[in-house]
Amino acid sequence: MHHLFSSGGNKFCKGMTNMLSSAMKAATALWVNDYSDLVTGSRRKRTIPWLRKQAKVEHPWVMLRKEIGSLMEKAMNQLAKSSFDPEIDALIEDANKQIAELNRQAPSLSLHRSRLSRENLHEQYNRWYADK
Repeated sequence: MHHLFSSGGNKFCKGMTNMLSSAMKAATALWVNDYSDLVTGSRRKRTIPWLRKQAKVEHPWVMLRKEIGSLMEKAMNQLAKSSFDPEIDALIEDANKQIAELNRQAPSLSLHRSRLSRENLHEQYNRWYADK
């Protein structure tokens, strides 16, 4: 009877170890080479951006941009109802926190946003979201 840990079993274990090691190296290379593939434009490896696109998952800064837009819409709706509502200031402050995070994550300076106030809320909304 052939036992797993006999001499033939050792070959089997070594083979499995090598196969698992190769799979782990490939998975690590996928994560490590993510940035270099983007820079060089290499299409040979399927990188994290490709996986993100296939899963229809947006970049965190894109999701932040959408959240900022919805906070601005809520603030403008409250402003239209009652300009003295304290919830407006809370919404603008939340939007400003999101803007600070967006400015940290955005890959380009052209995607950065300036801080909001009651006075520039409509102007900034029209600039950022009116044509979308």
